[in-house]
Amino acid sequence: MTITPRKYEDMRTVFNSIFKYAKASSIVTYNPVDMIPFKRAERENRDRLTDEQIKIFLANLQTPFFDKTRNFAYAMYFFGLRPCEIDDEAHFENGFLICRNRKRKNGKKAYKKIPIPRQAEKLFDFDSPLKSPLSYDRTLDIMKKALPEGAIPYQLRQTFASVCDEKVKREVVELWMGDSPERLVGKTYVHYSDDFMRQEMDKVNFVVA
Repeated sequence: MTITPRKYEDMRTVFNSIFKYAKASSIVTYNPVDMIPFKRAERENRDRLTDEQIKIFLANLQTPFFDKTRNFAYAMYFFGLRPCEIDDEAHFENGFLICRNRKRKNGKKAYKKIPIPRQAEKLFDFDSPLKSPLSYDRTLDIMKKALPEGAIPYQLRQTFASVCDEKVKREVVELWMGDSPERLVGKTYVHYSDDFMRQEMDKVNFVVA
């Protein structure tokens, strides 16, 4: 079994959480994970998809092979969601997509509310769930088959951020991405109206054909 740097990080996080709980419960006197030198794996930066790559991706999604994962794929492209955010809680409501923000720390529960782009309205199957009925890994493997060679699903999130940032104020894009600074989402000093959010999303031009 090959242990990749990212897999090592995930395993370390799990064991660290277990031993922290054990230490807090006085089951052990120290956390052995603290004694293991640790350096985060280097992340590979990838570019946004080009317009031509997006067109190939969307055209491929129209084939029956992607029937079970099409909504999932659209959610990543049109809303910039992390794959882990496309779960049972993700749903459409009054012209918005609402989902759990999975990057919140310390167990804080927060949700993202993103307007439905006008270009996406005719593509989504609103009668079907966003979550894929297949396993997480299988869903991402199938998505890779829709993308041009060499591209990965996470580039859809980068594409969403880049496309929105060209037209929409940065603070709003940060809210949609779920990476907004504490001054906006933690202290709740800023509340944008639904109408304002829709107006901002209407400025964005997603490639659809």
